[in-house]
Amino acid sequence: MSDQSANIVTVELDIYGQHFVVRAPAHERERLEQAARYVDRVIRQLFEAGSSRDTGRLAIQAALMIGVELFKLKDDIHAEVGLTEEVKRRVNIIIEKLDHTLRKL
Repeated sequence: MSDQSANIVTVELDIYGQHFVVRAPAHERERLEQAARYVDRVIRQLFEAGSSRDTGRLAIQAALMIGVELFKLKDDIHAEVGLTEEVKRRVNIIIEKLDHTLRKL
């Protein structure tokens, strides 16, 4: 048995009244359970808002909403990284100017 298969666990999840049994790496168990609770909460919020009564449509709407959240977070991270890179660039310019000025002294 390989090390990878030894670290696989069975995880039982309940999402909107549906029971799922999945296999996943042991280190992902908690994240998977957290994701299932989040998906369940989004579907229930959509149901309560009267979005639909059809489970399939609710699941697709939830997937779309969660997808939008994911892409927004990715955009925010990219903006942060870009800002960080711009700050680094400016700091390096200032350091170069200081070095140049100090060499003249």
